[in-house]
Amino acid sequence: MRYPKLRELKEAITSLFSKPYTTKFPGGEFKPFAGFRGKPIVDEDNCVGCETCANVCPSNAIT
Repeated sequence: MRYPKLRELKEAITSLFSKPYTTKFPGGEFKPFAGFRGKPIVDEDNCVGCETCANVCPSNAIT
């Protein structure tokens, strides 16, 4: 393969003249998805550092 970057170059030039794929945020009201439970907040006064909250977090939002 003599010119491996031609495909990437073509994609870059094509994307310069096309509409963006994403939408503007916060362009409208935020509508949470079905499993959304809010922002995880850690109470530092009660935290002992056992990382149990990170182990049981279903979406791996807490690391």
